[in-house]
Amino acid sequence: MSQLEDIMADTDGPYWKAAHPEHRATVERVAELLNGAPDTKPAIDPMTGESNHLGEVMNEALSAPPDIAEYDWSGVREFEGENWTPEAEQTLGDWFRDLGVSVAQQRSVTQRYQEVATMTPEQRGRMADEATTSLQSIWGKQFDHSVAVVERLIDRMGPNFRQTLIDSGLNNDVATINSLYGIARSRGITLA
Repeated sequence: MSQLEDIMADTDGPYWKAAHPEHRATVERVAELLNGAPDTKPAIDPMTGESNHLGEVMNEALSAPPDIAEYDWSGVREFEGENWTPEAEQTLGDWFRDLGVSVAQQRSVTQRYQEVATMTPEQRGRMADEATTSLQSIWGKQFDHSVAVVERLIDRMGPNFRQTLIDSGLNNDVATINSLYGIARSRGITLA
């Protein structure tokens, strides 16, 4: 059994309990792609004669899908019930694709959205203070700069994107903010 299969088999083990939800979603997506269509043969590099199947799978797992229909909205659809609309799905899919969000990241964000939505008002109120403290610890002296970079990315996405973050409570979620910072950096967004 491979290391990936070991991790996937032990869903109640320490890896799953300690892992960031985005990491879990990425491992699940890699396993899903590796266990994909049995008739799919990995490409062979003509220079080395070797397959780079795992590299191809990892690249696909970490990239935004070419079609937003590949995003998995089933959990949030069920959670939101009648409030979920095709327009919301289209808007979110467009935002995620524009941000370069992978299917695994999208699953993680929607899972986190559901967790935050079920929090009490007191728990959500503490999130802002906890987010500031955590991000100051992560970003150190670059805290103000990093917050400004995230703000610039949010501004570029438009006022509806900002309002959705606020309404969902994800504007005070450390993982979401840190992910947005990573996306901003990967897009070369600066304060210059």
